Amino acid sequence: MKNTVMLPAGCEEVPVSDIPWRIAEAIINTEWIANDYIVEIRKKENSFDMSPEEHGQTVPEEKLTDDDWKELNEVCKTSGLPPVKVGMPVTKYRLCERAFEKCNADWVLIPYTKNTRDYHSLKSVEASHREALKEAAEKGEVVMLDKLTRLPLSQPISSEKIRFAIVTIEELTRYLVKSNLKVFVSNKDEGQLKEPANKSPAKKERQDALAVELYEILSTMTKHTSALVMAELKKRIGKEYSCICANVGDGIKWEDNKGNTHTLNISALTARISYWKKKKNKG
Repeated sequence: MKNTVMLPAGCEEVPVSDIPWRIAEAIINTEWIANDYIVEIRKKENSFDMSPEEHGQTVPEEKLTDDDWKELNEVCKTSGLPPVKVGMPVTKYRLCERAFEKCNADWVLIPYTKNTRDYHSLKSVEASHREALKEAAEKGEVVMLDKLTRLPLSQPISSEKIRFAIVTIEELTRYLVKSNLKVFVSNKDEGQLKEPANKSPAKKERQDALAVELYEILSTMTKHTSALVMAELKKRIGKEYSCICANVGDGIKWEDNKGNTHTLNISALTARISYWKKKKNKG
């Protein structure tokens, strides 16, 4: 429902860290997100507690190192979530991102997706409401409770305190009035984070975890011979972010989003490259 923050059944309190995203979902149409997937992930230093002079575009984005990928996926494993990889559906990635944000306060993930502009608009709204929520807590306009002690957070309000804070449904409802938003608690279990239903599903094009990586490689190469492209694919074997898991002679093995493994040989790669060229030429 538009302008309504949706919560799962039986919910009596909400982690403060979840609220900005739920507000963004209530404001922006997210039907497209059901078919969105990860193309690339970068990072930047967490600017949540920076001064206005330091905040914003002054914080550069960086590529994730192998150690970063290991740290990210260790959090996913500990949280019972699948590893983050290129080609992962955004609805699944979002759960991993939220788990990581609760464990790491030093840097934040910057995902690039099939619908990057839409996703970043959603993230921008989320960021604005995260700052507004922190400011409201500092002014005493919303009462946040420590999850462990159930006592109101003491001043000064920091991002570290907010990471482990909660608000009651009643308090959240009162706070959202100024934004003309309502709260609705579902009568059925929807999980910790709602995955938006796609009411008007578009016809899916041929896309899988390998296709996302392959198209990224092809778009940066000037010569698209099967041998050269296969060599680039093999460079990704064993990388935390890649679906490519093994070398099998003249080909590779890769893992889809369901954990099933497939083999790609030279002839199959040639067919994929041909498909990519036709799609590119059609514009």
